[in-house]
This record gives sequence, C-alpha cells and structure tokens, in this order.
Amino acid sequence: MVKLESLKGDISTLRFEDGYSGNDWQQSVSKPNEHLRVAKRKVNGKDVYNMIQAKWGKGDQLLTLTGGASACTTLIVWDASVAAKQRLIIPENHWQLCSAIEREQGKFVACGGLHNWVEVYSLDDAYKDPYTDPVMSLRQHDGYIADLEFVNGSKNMITASGDSQCILWEIESGTATEVFSGHDGDVVGVTVNPTNPSLFASGGIDNKIKLWDIRTGKSEQE
Repeated sequence: MVKLESLKGDISTLRFEDGYSGNDWQQSVSKPNEHLRVAKRKVNGKDVYNMIQAKWGKGDQLLTLTGGASACTTLIVWDASVAAKQRLIIPENHWQLCSAIEREQGKFVACGGLHNWVEVYSLDDAYKDPYTDPVMSLRQHDGYIADLEFVNGSKNMITASGDSQCILWEIESGTATEVFSGHDGDVVGVTVNPTNPSLFASGGIDNKIKLWDIRTGKSEQE
C-alpha cells in the first residue's frame, strides 16, 4: 500500500508540476523562463522525459519531441526568445521517433515513429486540449518513420522510412503522390532544400546520400 501511494504521488508530480495540469494547460504557457527546460521525472525508477529532437519553426518557434522508457511522448512548441512554452501535444500513439513543424505560418506539427505512419496536428486545436486528435494521418509506409519535413508550407510532406523509401504526401487529402525508391536499406534522414523546395536529400544506412527532384521523382545525384 505504501508503494502504491508513492507511485500515485510520482504520477501526480508528472501531471501537475511541470506541464499539462488537467484542463489548465493555458495557465502554464507564455511564462518566460531563463532556460528552455523540460522537467525530468522518474516513475518506478524510469525516466519519463528524455529529449529526442528539436527543430526550428517560424521565427522564434522551437519544437521539441520528448519521450522515455515509460512510452510517455510529448510535442512542445516554445517561444525560444523568452523560453516560454506555447503549446503541448500528447500524441495518440507513443514511441515517436521524429517530428516536424511547418515554418511558413507555424500552425501545424507532425510526428512519426514505430507505428509506421505520420500524425499531423493543428496548433490551434491544441490550445485548449493537449490530447487533440490529429487533423490527418499519413499511412502507406511498411516500416518505421525515421524522419519527416513539411514542404510548401503545410501543403506537402516528405517522409523517410525503414522500408527503404521516401514518400511525398499531399497533406489535405492524406494521399501519397510520389514514392522515391533507391536506397538499399533503412532511410534514416531527409532534408528539403531551403531555397528550392523541389529538391530534397535523403540518407540511409546503406551509407548513401541521394539528391531527389520532386518534379521528376528521380534521384539527380548520389
């Protein structure tokens, strides 16, 4: 009984001390801090928050993806200029490996991982409810999602997967419009050219980096 009460106390600390507290997430945002800080807590000796990834959004927006051995995963959008949390999203699927934030308007984020598909979330929807449903799920890969990036604002997305492929998506319809094949193993990274969004590069465990042209669907260089 003593151990059970101790565990309840640990869970309460996780929920209310640093982050989402019931329906009062809005009260914990927009509070300037000296550092960007995600509290690290333990339940039954296991770390719950571990930083997995951080990516810049529009202006001072910074997206962080955290997870841990407890399978607790969060997406937090910060105002990096004042180290203030602006949005919290708790994805419906845990064990996320990667995330992305749309940079033109800064209104959408996405994540993917071991469940083989991508979830896209609206930051407007997340203002009142961190457990908001995704606005779209992108499903076609046969392997884990290793990396992803928005393209052309929130219109398209490029994903890299353990199925050795990259896919170009139309987000509004959830349709895969182009499949890029050519790696001889898991594709673990993807990046879109910041000055020419028609070009992107992918990297895989086959020790190859390929440069692709979205307009032709072909690899231009290797």
